[in-house]
Amino acid sequence: METDIIVKNTVTGILSNNVYLVINGKTNESFIVDPSYHSNVLIDMIKESGTDLKAILLTHGHFDHILSVEDIRKEFNVPVYAGKEERELLSDKNINMSARMRENAVSLKADEFVSDGSIIDVAGIPVKCIYTPGHTKGSVCWYIEEVNILLAGDTLFYGSHGRTDFPTGDQEQMEKSLKEILFKLPDDTEVLPGHGEKTSIGYEKQHNMINFE
Repeated sequence: METDIIVKNTVTGILSNNVYLVINGKTNESFIVDPSYHSNVLIDMIKESGTDLKAILLTHGHFDHILSVEDIRKEFNVPVYAGKEERELLSDKNINMSARMRENAVSLKADEFVSDGSIIDVAGIPVKCIYTPGHTKGSVCWYIEEVNILLAGDTLFYGSHGRTDFPTGDQEQMEKSLKEILFKLPDDTEVLPGHGEKTSIGYEKQHNMINFE
């Protein structure tokens, strides 16, 4: 299916974080998801795309997904969106685990805290917030139904899922989020995770480790 929505990906940092720039080809606008390490690289990627950045979307507040938020917010003067249950983790350097990095400790507040099921218009693209606690208390996935793309953060990986032993993580919640929420999406939904290679909902329903734990 032809689409005017383009997703560019770059991998940054020692944890190999996937950072996604989602572009609306019709409007030449974009938004960035989970800006991680190396803000200069990410700012260059945005500028080189030739698009007008409209927002930063966060799937959760762990340090490796938010390190470049403030630099990008300042450079492009754009709002930050996060799940409404992630307020505390984003703001607390100990809970988001950035305090251990000392000079890179991060504390921030989103401009908009989004509720489960809400659809926000970002860069002219309707994006649905799906609340998926487990990796953190306030983890969300961002679903672009128009093109069946799920920006999954650290909730769902290829064959696996995010850790649940970090602050506010919960294994029981993770299982519910995957089996009762994400696995209800169409099988051909393309999953773009926070780390590792992309996958699909259909594949994960058959092969994900959550089914064998």
